[in-house]
Amino acid sequence: STYLTYDGRYNHVGRRGDDTVTAFKVRGRARIAVDADAVMLNVTAIFPDGPGFLTLYPCGQQRPIASSVNYSGSGMVVANAVLVRVGNGGNVCLYTSSATDIAIDIAGYVPHQGQLNTVFPARVLETRQVEGFTTVDGQAQGIGRVAADSDTSVLVAGRAGVPDDAESVFVNVTAVFPDGPGFLTVYPCGSQRPQTSNVNYEAGQVVPNSALVRLGDAGAVCIYSLTATDIVVDVSGFARPVATTETLLPARLLETRRGVGNTTIDGLFEGVGRAGRDTVLELDVAGRGGVPADAQYALLNVTAVSAERPGFITVYPCDAPKPFASNVNYAGRDVRPNAVLAKLSATGTTCVFTTAATDVLVDVTGYGRFDPSAVEALRRALTENTATTRGTPTVGVFVCLVPTVTTSPDYDGTASRNTNTAAELAATANQFVTPYFDAMSNGRFVPTFVSAGTITLSATDGRDDCLDNGEDLGDAYDLPVAFDNVPDHVNGQIGLTSIYTQGGAARPGGIWVSGLAVANDEWATLSHEIGHALFWRHSRSNNGFPYGDHYDVMGWTRDCQFAPVSTPTSQCTSGQTTQAFNRFASGWIDEAVVAVHSAGIQVYTIGAADSGAMELLIAPTDVSASQALAVETRIKSGYDIALDRDGVIVRFVDGMERQMAFAATSCSVSLCDRVLDVGDSVVVNGLTIDVTERTATTFTLQVSGTYTGRVVN
Repeated sequence: STYLTYDGRYNHVGRRGDDTVTAFKVRGRARIAVDADAVMLNVTAIFPDGPGFLTLYPCGQQRPIASSVNYSGSGMVVANAVLVRVGNGGNVCLYTSSATDIAIDIAGYVPHQGQLNTVFPARVLETRQVEGFTTVDGQAQGIGRVAADSDTSVLVAGRAGVPDDAESVFVNVTAVFPDGPGFLTVYPCGSQRPQTSNVNYEAGQVVPNSALVRLGDAGAVCIYSLTATDIVVDVSGFARPVATTETLLPARLLETRRGVGNTTIDGLFEGVGRAGRDTVLELDVAGRGGVPADAQYALLNVTAVSAERPGFITVYPCDAPKPFASNVNYAGRDVRPNAVLAKLSATGTTCVFTTAATDVLVDVTGYGRFDPSAVEALRRALTENTATTRGTPTVGVFVCLVPTVTTSPDYDGTASRNTNTAAELAATANQFVTPYFDAMSNGRFVPTFVSAGTITLSATDGRDDCLDNGEDLGDAYDLPVAFDNVPDHVNGQIGLTSIYTQGGAARPGGIWVSGLAVANDEWATLSHEIGHALFWRHSRSNNGFPYGDHYDVMGWTRDCQFAPVSTPTSQCTSGQTTQAFNRFASGWIDEAVVAVHSAGIQVYTIGAADSGAMELLIAPTDVSASQALAVETRIKSGYDIALDRDGVIVRFVDGMERQMAFAATSCSVSLCDRVLDVGDSVVVNGLTIDVTERTATTFTLQVSGTYTGRVVN
C-alpha cells in the first residue's frame, strides 16, 4: 500500500503480462505541462519472470525495433532513463516482452516546440549477428562482438531522424552478455576518452543505460568496452547548438570508494566512504567538471556499487522535499548505473539518498539553464502553467445518463432529461467553443471535440461520479469532459474541473458540465472550465472579488446568465472573450508586444490584438511578481461586442494565490467593469494611469509610480 503514484492514477494495476502493450497518460500529471512534446522517465522492471525487455514509444505509432530497459533473468530490478515523445491523447505506450512489475517516475519534460528534440526510437548499432536483429537503416548491423579494451565508432548524425547539424544525442546503450565484469564509456569521437563509465556490467548480464552525449568527429560517438561484449545502441533524441542544454566530456563528481584510481575531477568528494543506510549526501555540482556556477540542472550518471542489500537511490534538489521516486534500483552486491536529469538547488547542489549502505559514483555529462527572458520569467511567476499551451488537443465528450429514479442530492428524479447525444454535443462544441480558442490564441491552440460515448449512472451517483467516470474512461483523450443530462441542476449552469493536488502541484484531470448549461446554450461554461485546464484563474476584480470581470470567460457573463452565447453577433458574446493576461499566461501573446512597467514615468502605446502595437502592459508589485496589474485595449467588436465602449481595461492578477472562496459581495470599486477612454485617469495603489490619446484602435497612456498591491475598499 506504500507504493503509490503521484496523483492516484495507475496505482496497483497489476503485473504487465508477456507480449502486452500498456498505455498511460503523462500530459497534465505530476507537473507535466498539458502540451508537453516529450517526457524524461525513469523506468524500472521489478522481478520479471524471465529475460526480456521494455520498449516505450508514443501511442498511436507502430512499436519500434528498439528497447528502453533490458533484463537478463528473473528476480532482477533493472532501471533506465528514457526520453520519449508523447503520443495520442497525451499517452506513452509501454511494451512488455516478459511479464514483470513496473514503476515509472517522471524526471522532466520537453515543452511544446522545446529545444531538445525527440525522434522515434531507432537502433543505430547492433553488433549481434542474429536474424531479425537489425538497425534502422542496415548500417552498423551484425558487425560482431566488440573486443576487450576496444573503441567502437557509431555514426549517428544523418541517421534515424537526427540532422547533420545536431550537436548532441540522447542514446540508450546496452551491454549484452559480456565475457566478464567491466564497463562501457560513451564519448565524442575525436576527444580523449574520459575516466568515467556509462554502463557497468558483470559477466553474462544484459545492462542498459541512457546518456546525453556530444557528437564527435563526423557526427559519431565512440564506445569503449573494457571486456568483450555485444552492444546495442538506440537513439531517441537530439539537441542542436542553439539548445540551452550543453554537453560535457564526462567528469566524475563523487567517488565514495578509496584506492588508487578512484578519483574525482577535482579531488572533491573523493574517497569519502560508503554511503550509509537511509542517508542523504549533499553533492556540489555547479562550478565543477565544466558545469558553470549558474547552471540550473545537470545530466548525471549515478551508479550504485556493491550495495549491502536490495534498495534504491533517489536524486533530488537539496532545497526541495525528497520525492517518493527512485533513480537507481539495485538488487544488492551488484553494480547498477542509471542516467539522471537532476534539477539543482539554488546553491548548485543535488542530494543523493540511498536506502542501503553502498558505494556511489556520480559522473556529470551535461548541464543547462532555463534562461527565461524578463518577460518570460514574469509569465512563469504569475501563472501555474510554466509552459506555453499550444497544439490541437482532442477533447473526449461523454454524456452521463442520470436515472429518473435517483436518491442523489445533485439530481432531480422528476425532471425531464436532455436527449443530446455525445456526438451532437461534440459537434456543437466544435461549432462554438473551438472558434473561440482559435481566435483567442491566434491559431496556436485549437481543440477538437469528439464523441466518447455515454456513462450510465446509478440511482445514488452524483455529479462527482459523472466526472470520475469520465476521467477513468478518458485516457484516450487529451482532456475528457462529461455532461450530465439533467437540465435543472440545483447549482445552475456551473462546470467543474477536477484538479489533482499533491505537494503543492495541481493539474487538471477532467471537466464536468451540468445539463442546464446545455439546455440554456451556455457554451461559455465549457470554455470557462477549459480555461481552468489551461490554468486560467477566476478573473478577480481589483478588490480581489472572484468572477469580478464581466468581460471575461473566467468571470461572470454580463447581463446574460441564461442567454445564448453561440455566435459573435449574440448580445452576450462577452461570455466567450477573455483578458489579454490569460492569453499571455498561455503563451499566446509574443514577448515583443508585452511591456513591463516597474517605476517612474513612462509613456506607452497599447492597442488591440490586430493593431500591430503593444498588446499588454504589466505592472508587477516587485521582483517576486506575485501580484500585478494588467492593462490592455479592448475594442467593441467580435467577441467583445458587448463592451459598453472601446477603451482601456485595468485588471488585478495574482499568481501566487489559489482560488478564494466565493465572496458574498460583488465588486464595488471604481475599476470594476470600467473601460477607460481618452481623458480618463485612475490611481491604483501607487500607480497612476492617464489615457491621453487615441489613434484608430490604439491608446496612448502615461503611467507613473510603482504598483504596491491590490486595491481594497
